[in-house]
Amino acid sequence: MALAATFDGDVRVKGTLTPDSLEPPAASIGNAAIKTGSTGNKVAKEKIEHMVTCHTSFGGNNTSALPSSSDEWEVYIAPRAGTLHSFRATMTTTGTTGNSDFDLLVNGSSVLSAAVNITNSDADNIVTTGTISSTALAAGDRVTIKVTKNSSHDGTGPSAQAELYYEL
Repeated sequence: MALAATFDGDVRVKGTLTPDSLEPPAASIGNAAIKTGSTGNKVAKEKIEHMVTCHTSFGGNNTSALPSSSDEWEVYIAPRAGTLHSFRATMTTTGTTGNSDFDLLVNGSSVLSAAVNITNSDADNIVTTGTISSTALAAGDRVTIKVTKNSSHDGTGPSAQAELYYEL
């Protein structure tokens, strides 16, 4: 049976410390604890999670009108398996009539529980988030963002973005 030891001060080990396990407190190892230096001292790329932000303004800018009916823009092709993290949409001006739906598609199928709907009664430049119902991405998956103009919506400046994560 191993004996437990408690140290009330700092502990320094000269040489190699080889524990059977190590359980550091949550949030105790941060950026400062990871030293830079030669290749042997860096964190392996397989242990790093990469975030990608995919954005589209549907070929326009913040004053561009909505498409006549709908428009889709492919924003990402997954190089490896990953996870969809968030989706949001906005309009510079929401207009005086109608509404529009923003959708996030993977390989042509929606992955949102419901499309993000922005109406003329919504405030201008407010970001509206969607709920992702299917977060998994496989290598080769195509991520597309779609906007659909409903009921003569006269808003301008549609844009949307998705965030996803994958390990390098």
